[in-house]
Amino acid sequence: MTAKEYAKNATAALLHILPIPLDEFDDDGTAAIIEQAIKEATRERGRKVAQQLEAAQAAAQQRLERLLSSSPAVIYSFKATGDFAPTFVSENIRTVFGYAPDEYLENPSFWRDRVHADDLARVEEAISKFFQNGTHTVEYRFRRKDGSYCWVNDEQQLIRDKKGQLLEIVGSWSDITARKAAEEAKAAAHTRLSRLLVSSPAVIYSYKATGDFAPTFVSDNIQAMLGYEPREYLQNADFWRRCVHPDELAAVEAESVELFMKGRHTVEYRFLKKDGTWCWVNDEQHLVRNADGQPLEIVGSWSDITERKRAEEAVAAAQARVEYLLTCVPAVIYSFKATGDYWPTFISPNVKDLLGYEREEYLESPDFWRNRVHPGDLPRVENDYARLFEEGRIANEYRFRKKDGNYCWISDDLQLQRNAEGDPIEVVGAWNDITSRKQISEALVAAQDRLVRVLSSAPAVIYSFKATGDYAPIIISENIKSLLGYEPCEYLEHADFWRDRVHPDDLAWVESESVHLYKKGRHTVEYRFRKKDGTYCWVNDEQQLVRDKDGQPLEVIGSWSDVTARKHAEIDSLRSEQRLTDAIESISEGFSLYDAEDHLIVCNSAYGELLYPGLGTPAPGTPYEKLIRNAAEQGLVKDAKGRVEEWIAERLARHRQPGPPHVQQRANGRWIQINERKTTEGGIVAVYTNITQLKRAEEKIRKAKSRVERANALVTEKNRTLVTLSNKLSKYLSPQVYSSIFAGTQDVRIASSRKKLTIFFSDIADFTETTDDLESEELTAMLNHYLTEMTKIALAHGATVDKYIGDAILAFFGDPETRGVKEDAMACVNMAIAMQRRMWDLQTEWRDKGLQKPFQLRIGINTGYCTVGNFGSEDRMEYTIIGSEVNLASRLQSHAKLGGILMSHATYSLVKDRVVAEEREPIRAKGIAKPVRNYQVLERIDDMIGHGKAIREEQDGLRIFLDLQKLDKKSALQTLEGIIARLKT
Repeated sequence: MTAKEYAKNATAALLHILPIPLDEFDDDGTAAIIEQAIKEATRERGRKVAQQLEAAQAAAQQRLERLLSSSPAVIYSFKATGDFAPTFVSENIRTVFGYAPDEYLENPSFWRDRVHADDLARVEEAISKFFQNGTHTVEYRFRRKDGSYCWVNDEQQLIRDKKGQLLEIVGSWSDITARKAAEEAKAAAHTRLSRLLVSSPAVIYSYKATGDFAPTFVSDNIQAMLGYEPREYLQNADFWRRCVHPDELAAVEAESVELFMKGRHTVEYRFLKKDGTWCWVNDEQHLVRNADGQPLEIVGSWSDITERKRAEEAVAAAQARVEYLLTCVPAVIYSFKATGDYWPTFISPNVKDLLGYEREEYLESPDFWRNRVHPGDLPRVENDYARLFEEGRIANEYRFRKKDGNYCWISDDLQLQRNAEGDPIEVVGAWNDITSRKQISEALVAAQDRLVRVLSSAPAVIYSFKATGDYAPIIISENIKSLLGYEPCEYLEHADFWRDRVHPDDLAWVESESVHLYKKGRHTVEYRFRKKDGTYCWVNDEQQLVRDKDGQPLEVIGSWSDVTARKHAEIDSLRSEQRLTDAIESISEGFSLYDAEDHLIVCNSAYGELLYPGLGTPAPGTPYEKLIRNAAEQGLVKDAKGRVEEWIAERLARHRQPGPPHVQQRANGRWIQINERKTTEGGIVAVYTNITQLKRAEEKIRKAKSRVERANALVTEKNRTLVTLSNKLSKYLSPQVYSSIFAGTQDVRIASSRKKLTIFFSDIADFTETTDDLESEELTAMLNHYLTEMTKIALAHGATVDKYIGDAILAFFGDPETRGVKEDAMACVNMAIAMQRRMWDLQTEWRDKGLQKPFQLRIGINTGYCTVGNFGSEDRMEYTIIGSEVNLASRLQSHAKLGGILMSHATYSLVKDRVVAEEREPIRAKGIAKPVRNYQVLERIDDMIGHGKAIREEQDGLRIFLDLQKLDKKSALQTLEGIIARLKT
């Protein structure tokens, strides 16, 4: 009702309620007052509602602006007609792209000027369809304020007024740079996955999960592993069932229900190969479902586990043997879990013979042991168990209650077993009855005096000192005076007696090695020790740690044995062996030595190159008859062609009864002079000299004498020959050496110098085994191809190629040209990386040509001082390097992984700023006295940075390198924040 009507009704109600006479009540006046009050109250309420609405709108506007500012997407709008002028942009355009809002709002060309030129045409073409659909999404590159480009997702919506007329366009820019990078990485990963599948040791396959279960994919390595062509699998739905062993088909098919229940399934069975043989395969399958959760496809892999199955059968047989032996041993062997409830897992059957218990009494009760250890020993033994998880093994002695109630003394030796991740899994122990031993302890005390007398006459000095605290001396045998010249009191009264007499060069590493004593309980080390007369002798120091009943270190007992004579003999032997090796290898002629049974003892690489080119250096132990037979049958000896057996008999007779030097013509045109003689032990030593040039010269002289009248023509011909010979000679020398000789910067004379070089040595792993199935022509072509490719890389990096030793390559950096020791070392590492990468390509080519085991390369690199120059005679010399550093490079190569690069510490110290390498366990190399520190090359730092795997920043006083593959980002951020905080203060 209206305010006036409401006022009339209210007036009538008041007249009815209030005790006022009718003639005294003013109806119209009262109604007018009430009507006025209602109108004023209505106006006040409307004003307050308007204020509340205005405040709510302002708050909503502020909240909207906050939300837009913190949104990951920039919201913008512009007119949909006319000049398309900008109308709005969210404040977060500053944080996302670096622009101020005014830069967008005041510039109609803001957007077009910042779209990448290569994307603009495509984006504008897509926008042309926008006015038809009313909505639009496109992705393109957009220039930030700092000039860099980012990828954006631009989503637009067309706004119309109530009449349907175009009004405004509202859009959002989202930075999708990270997603685009991920998509590119995914594409690269897909390409790499395709390559990996080809070289995978497992056959990858797939088939439909419903319907006809038709095959959909199989990796190409099915042919290498099982002998089948991929099409034989893809075109035959029954391929798998036909190949599973009939005895296992039903069981394997029955188990397949697990795949649809759990999504994964693994089973092992015998599989028929193409050649008709059976192999064991591990078949691991994974069920792929679509977006609705319905089975879509099954992806699986077949891995050949035949060798593992054979090993398991051998293990089972060995297990049976072990169980039988356990019944015979005098100790009870037992085990229990190392975590959780420590439940017993095994005990040997002889527990009944030794302690009277049945096996089940131990296996079914986790408290079996605790309930039977003597109460007086239990706390001590349990307290000692903490060491088991620290040291891996402990030994205790305590009393144990037998089945008949009597106690016996047992020795309990326990060892902790860990899994591959290092987590404890099981404890294995042995109980030995030592009751009798305990009973004779008194007899041992009585024998102590006798032991002291024996120690005095022992060939070793026996000593002891405290294992903790001040490590004070306790005892020393009297023979210290006769062996080392000191009085016993000199040792007992001076805590620093030992440290003051160890050779200064040995002290640091000997003290660092002592940590093993407290870990293992025993330790042996050899070092130089100063005697009373001031001379040094070599001692073998063997120590044993004695612990108290609580397992705490108590005393160290040791012995000093004089091993000076043995150490000098070892050092002399190593030096002699190395000298002999270097001397033989430095001979330019071929050299070989055979024993009395005519087996090869030693030879140099020149021997293999001269007599068996392409076949490599013969292995020690090879019979001489086998060597010459192999050479004759392969047509290497011209005189043996057509009369192999006759020639072999003649050659053996001359070899076993050597006379004057004789000459042999080889099929490759070489003439070899052979000089053999018997040794005092009945063997044969031989020297083989290449006299091809001499024979050729003799032939030329003979022809010259018979054709004197054509001397001028002959001179001309000789000049041509020299030019040709020069060209051919260049093929046998490294370009650096050849250039320096013909440029006159290096004399062709016997001379050498000492230089610091970086030596490279590579070899093909298992070369003989890999090439057993190849014909000699195929092998020669493949080997020459390999050597050609590797030589191209070597020359491109500036290496001096020393020689080819069969399939091995020896090269070095630093002579006759050098870029400095550090740059030479880096060039060598770069070359090695390039060679390994080229080998990956060659392996693919060789596989495509049918080679089952393509060559795999090992590389060793070392840096050190070598003797480099011309070695040999005035008639024949060779430009090469010699020295122990060359041998070390060879040893490193032999310890490298397949496809790996191993370098010495000397090389690593020069390239560590530019190469990431992993230090491996030191190796003991033949001919090198001390263990060799070595490093496996992983990747160049520049490559890691280029692939986004690392970050490096450098300036004066600052150097930062972050390996993103190993880095704990949270920890790294904390460290960097700490550094920044310190810089600010």
